Amino acid sequence: MKRVIAITLAVVLIAAVFAGCSGKQKTSDSEAVSMSSYYEVIPDVPQERVAGKMQSASTFAGGSGTENDPYQIADAAQLAYFGQLLNDETTRNDYADKHYALTADIEWNSASEMADAATKAPSYGWEPAATHSSFKGSLNGNGHTITGLYTVLAIDPKVDQYSSVGLFYRVDKALIRDLTIADSYFYVYNDSSGVGAFAGEAYWSTFENCHTKRTTVAARVSKVGGIVGNTIGPAFFRNCSADGEIGNSESMFYAGGITASIYDGEIVNCVNHAAVTSHGDGAGGIVGSMATSAEYVSWNEGPHGVGKTTISGCENHGAVTSVKYCAGGIAGLATGSDSDGVIENCRNDGAVTGENCVAGVVAWATVSKNSTDKKAEYQGTLLIDRCENSGAITATEGVAVGLVSRISADNEATFTMTNCVNRGTTSSTGMTGGLIGSVLGTSKAVVRVSGCENAGTLTGDASCVGGLIGMVSALKEAALTIDFEKCVNSGAIESGSGYATGGLIGQITTLEKSKMQITFTDCENTGLLTPKFKTATISFAGGLAGNLQNAGKGTLTLVRCANHGEIRPVVDDNKSESVGTLCHVGGLVGNCGGEVILQGCTQDGDVSAIPASIHYDPVCGQGAPTVQ
Repeated sequence: MKRVIAITLAVVLIAAVFAGCSGKQKTSDSEAVSMSSYYEVIPDVPQERVAGKMQSASTFAGGSGTENDPYQIADAAQLAYFGQLLNDETTRNDYADKHYALTADIEWNSASEMADAATKAPSYGWEPAATHSSFKGSLNGNGHTITGLYTVLAIDPKVDQYSSVGLFYRVDKALIRDLTIADSYFYVYNDSSGVGAFAGEAYWSTFENCHTKRTTVAARVSKVGGIVGNTIGPAFFRNCSADGEIGNSESMFYAGGITASIYDGEIVNCVNHAAVTSHGDGAGGIVGSMATSAEYVSWNEGPHGVGKTTISGCENHGAVTSVKYCAGGIAGLATGSDSDGVIENCRNDGAVTGENCVAGVVAWATVSKNSTDKKAEYQGTLLIDRCENSGAITATEGVAVGLVSRISADNEATFTMTNCVNRGTTSSTGMTGGLIGSVLGTSKAVVRVSGCENAGTLTGDASCVGGLIGMVSALKEAALTIDFEKCVNSGAIESGSGYATGGLIGQITTLEKSKMQITFTDCENTGLLTPKFKTATISFAGGLAGNLQNAGKGTLTLVRCANHGEIRPVVDDNKSESVGTLCHVGGLVGNCGGEVILQGCTQDGDVSAIPASIHYDPVCGQGAPTVQ
């Protein structure tokens, strides 16, 4: 196993000098600690974590390397020979595009010996195949299992290109199928492009029926995925699964149950059982970051994008944690740019936890149509269809929701959610929604939601809470169109400081020069509302909508909507007599701070528990809507 001492202290000193010349203000002590820890000197692999070298065979069990007659790998020595041929400078080019097949289960190290792999090396280490090139052929596992692969590295990628870790270093237009990797351990101390059980990096390659069992895939600073660490361009995953532990311990990068990131391609019928943890900006039960591009430019071969990324029929059962931002049961981030993204028929029942931006399906969704798009058929869309969350969702410092935490939409792009359900309990100290936490628009865009339901309880101390959506904001000269149709909130809303609480939507904010049209058609709330009104704090609650704060041109239209849920405010310190002039409750809308149109709406929820000191109106707590 090749080992190189990582970044020297000189790099830290040089970085400090340039930082001083940049004109930026001096960082605080806490920031300095964070920066120095990223560049700290990483020692070589400790001796107790250095494994021995497997004796290589001198030939395969049979085959000629063609598609119809692949080289046959029957034991560990022949697997070592396979890796040797793909890594040796004199043979790697001749064997990189050949076809290989396992004919038996292979024990590289025993499962019992791998039990202590996190602290003590087993007998044999695995050097990823194709470390200085790319594997371009096929490997057919024929349903067999490789047990006990072990790779632990501390390297400087500036010195050595061997930085990604897995069964393969990198695969390029390759096919890996019908193979299980069990009781294995992959770890990189220092910076790495990607760490995955099957491949550190993948470009336009396909993984079918690839599985991990009781396997750890981890790194200190890297993109980390259960099957593949980092996809460079399109990739395709079908009927794959991961089990074990996946994560990075100090990173700005992503972690995902199947792959850390995918840029165009498919993830179909894949399942994650592993615990996924990221210290960076995205953790997902299936993928850390999902992005689409009509013309994806790869690192070495020019434009090859397929213009669409699809995640279909996938399930996450593992706990997903982002120590910082963006934890999603299916995807941490999902971006549709000039192209089409689809997440359909997916399920999450794993607990999802993070500081901010936490959700059962997608933590942060971004849609945008770039004006330089050359492919008119791709419009910058993201569709989430027939997805369900039943896992507990917890944000310790920010936004948490049942399905999608945040949506950023601009440049005439469209976000669509249809026929989705949240059943999981949501806890947050920021914006909270049963379906969507917040929508932010900076230019013209469309958000459509239909046939969806929140049945989960919303808890915590969030300021803006809605049974369907927590908050909508239109910035600058944004022109947002948001439509909800035939959606239901049946979950209890036990969350909120009371500033803006609504059975359907919590808060709507339009800034000067912005425009927004928000319409709810045939939607209803049946859940209990218990807004927490604090003394000397302006607060609003409504059976359907909490607060419309309108500095721009915003219109909220409610068509044939109904509140059937009880409204039961809670006043802190039992000082109900001191909140009356500040707190307003409406049977339908808390505050009509702009244009509110009510067409055929009804309120029959119980309001008997509203204290006399709180201003209550059967229609609107403050302001005057247009009733039609």
